[in-house]
Amino acid sequence: MDQNTLTNAGLRITGRTPDENYVEIIEAPEHPWFLGCQFHPEFKSKPLEPHPLFAAFIGAALEHKKILSRAAEPQRVQAVGVAPHANA
Repeated sequence: MDQNTLTNAGLRITGRTPDENYVEIIEAPEHPWFLGCQFHPEFKSKPLEPHPLFAAFIGAALEHKKILSRAAEPQRVQAVGVAPHANA
């Protein structure tokens, strides 16, 4: 695929081979966490020592879950000028 096709579609090229000839990493700036890669970070990972790519993905997923949890919490509304439990 041509590099212009990727960038014209809104993707950002964020990693290349050392000789700069080939695209290795692309990202979608409009997405909360999207990354496509040609290299194999799974070969550098262990269960307790993940490659930074996987650690970042898990971290982003946990942060996204926190945001969704906060948004789903019911909001308490108190009438202006009325003390809580005034009628109790």
